Amino acid sequence: MTRAEKFYSNPELKRFAALAVENPQDIDTWIEGLQNALLETADETVENSANHWRERMMDGKVKRAEEGKMPSGYITGYKNDEHGNFTIVKDQAETVMNIFNLYNDLENLGWVEREMKKKGLKTRCGKDWSRQSILNALTNPAYCGKGFRYQGKLFDGDIPKIVTTNKWNKVQKILKSRSRGSRKKNK
Repeated sequence: MTRAEKFYSNPELKRFAALAVENPQDIDTWIEGLQNALLETADETVENSANHWRERMMDGKVKRAEEGKMPSGYITGYKNDEHGNFTIVKDQAETVMNIFNLYNDLENLGWVEREMKKKGLKTRCGKDWSRQSILNALTNPAYCGKGFRYQGKLFDGDIPKIVTTNKWNKVQKILKSRSRGSRKKNK
């Protein structure tokens, strides 16, 4: 159904059009009813348009992810080039390397967090790194070129490495050995 068909099929609009014909002297009631009918139709149209654009945007992001391209600029250390491919952002990549090196040496998220604060290393938004954001960086496979996560799925892509696969694997082993689940198994 087109917008015009939807508009003219609005029962409120039909009711107030009939009222205008039956009681032409009650123009204020007719105008108020017409305004309400128009606003109702406009609100529905705006909501449908917003939902349509949101769906198209999400479909486009999923399509880019399936093509191995970054769906949005959400991974610290990378940005999109003009074709949507991953390119390294040098200062952010150095921060990511620092995180991996510190964790490899200290083996403790809290200590890494304190060292990051001491060094004045901030997130790309200018905030301090939290333990959770450090853990997210340490477990992100994009940093060793293994792919990237989007909406809970792992996608392959041509991603330049920020850390070596060897270092990434070593950090994963340390994380696994220090996780609560593995400590319970070792008891």
